Amino acid sequence: MQSGFKWALGIILLIVFLLGLLVFVLPSFVKPDFVKQFLTETVEKHTGFLLALDQPEFSIFPIPSFQFKNVKVRNKTDSSTTPAFLTADQIQCELRVFPLLFKQVEFAKVKFSGMTVKLALPTEGRFFHLREINLTLENVRSNDWIKFSLEGKWLGEEPNLFIKGKAKANFNPWSWNQTILNADLDLRNVSAGKLLEWLGLSWSGQVKEGVVSVTAGLSKLENTSALSATTKLILDQLVYYLTLDPTNTSKPVRYDLGVDASVDFDTQVLSLTNIQLVTPFATVQGKGGVDLVNQKLEGVQLNADAILLDDLPKYFLTLARVLPLNLGFSGEAKADLLLQ
Repeated sequence: MQSGFKWALGIILLIVFLLGLLVFVLPSFVKPDFVKQFLTETVEKHTGFLLALDQPEFSIFPIPSFQFKNVKVRNKTDSSTTPAFLTADQIQCELRVFPLLFKQVEFAKVKFSGMTVKLALPTEGRFFHLREINLTLENVRSNDWIKFSLEGKWLGEEPNLFIKGKAKANFNPWSWNQTILNADLDLRNVSAGKLLEWLGLSWSGQVKEGVVSVTAGLSKLENTSALSATTKLILDQLVYYLTLDPTNTSKPVRYDLGVDASVDFDTQVLSLTNIQLVTPFATVQGKGGVDLVNQKLEGVQLNADAILLDDLPKYFLTLARVLPLNLGFSGEAKADLLLQ
């Protein structure tokens, strides 16, 4: 009994001694400016982007970590007046203690808080804008599985974008082809009207109601540049009207779209191996490809064995102007299309 007590007391005293030693010794091995320089040089070397960090702070408890505020990332070619495409209120880096004794920096966890990403799209004046992002990376080590989770806002006022997964990559040097990725994406309750506006689609109608939700499983294998995705998109309760006749609205409708696709970042080709669109009036299946560089369709095939014509004018108001409902428009059709 007394022997066990002595052992327990001895272990507690040893832990207290080591923690006290750590408090005084650890700061002499690694300083905030050293970590700041390590991060900025590493990001520039492996990505070509410029990283700016302010107000470095170091804390011992509960885990040795650094905090940086006013984080900004910009392209090397951008002028100093060009807004950074990535900003964050704060980055917290939790360090692995043992590598510090050898002047090596490894992160057990990295947290980005209040992050914003604003990327310019090829169409002039349009941006991909993610807001209020919280991103966590765990086990940040080269050639090891890094777990990550992201939460943010896109085209909405509430958090609606969620991504979780893991990735493995060699940091020195980093290569997309050698990177392995598995992730799940969940985009919830995006206004159909806002999405159409963001896509820059011009048409003769206005969306009155409708929400879009997307779930996707993303994967990338080693020694390839292709990113694969199994995607399900739901457009629910879509109601719209034509600007020429705002009093007449379409019948509420739900569309379910499933797509198995992959995009090759070397060839810039989007391959659609399986397309399935389920609607109240037809089920459409298809496959094909898109040349993203030349903006060309490469043999997109679509077919529907049965299209119910009875309610089509209720869903497509432009059709109702040609074929009024009081004519008794009904029947069934079949479609087999090749888009080239």
